[in-house]
Amino acid sequence: MKWLKPVVSALLLCAAFGSQAAPDLSKVTLVLGDQARNLRSLIEAADVMKDAPYHYRWANFQGAAPLFEAQRAGAVDTSYAGDLPVLMAASGGVPLKIIATNVGDAGSNGLIVPADSPIHSVKDLAGKQVVVSSARGSISQHLLYEALEEAKVPRDTVPVRFVLPTDASAAFNSGQIAAWATFDPYLGIAEKHGARLLRDGKGLTTALSFVTATQSSLDDPAKRAAIADFTHRLAKARVGAGASAAV
Repeated sequence: MKWLKPVVSALLLCAAFGSQAAPDLSKVTLVLGDQARNLRSLIEAADVMKDAPYHYRWANFQGAAPLFEAQRAGAVDTSYAGDLPVLMAASGGVPLKIIATNVGDAGSNGLIVPADSPIHSVKDLAGKQVVVSSARGSISQHLLYEALEEAKVPRDTVPVRFVLPTDASAAFNSGQIAAWATFDPYLGIAEKHGARLLRDGKGLTTALSFVTATQSSLDDPAKRAAIADFTHRLAKARVGAGASAAV
């Protein structure tokens, strides 16, 4: 997994309790939405949740689209996704609030082809179908369009099909996909199996990610306090990951 030293900005979620007694967090259970175990891997590696005063469990999704549908339904208390999917979810009416942000590695999002593909540059994609994971408005779609613009390839010459990452991974490995725009860990796994990188997001995309909280969870004082605590633990984990990477 590719991490840069992060910049995390947590909102002061608990500042408004005033003179009220602190809520009892021992009765709270947070459902933490994640994509491909990215956030969970970081949290567990840093071991920052061992003394959390509340219960929690992870809900893993293969992409942002199903994760935000779960958030829309109130099935998760928090979610983690790139900037464009968060914007798309918010504009689509998903009731969420941004509670933390970080700058990641744009190299964790890439446009790849099979090792023996006759496609050797983004310019060669004209007339070829590209599979994008996971849905419209994904960071992978953003990368593809930015790469096409950089290579001066008109978007309307490149057909796009949207496929969830696990299905796309199987199709790519079986030779059914000419080019695939995807993200880690799917990108890293494909590269380990010989996929060739045409272009990653470096210099093209922002690599911003956001942790968001479901509005109904923030309206619950106890859950709000637990989410605030989780956000600060996440900040601690990211700083630790950045320090480790710099050694």
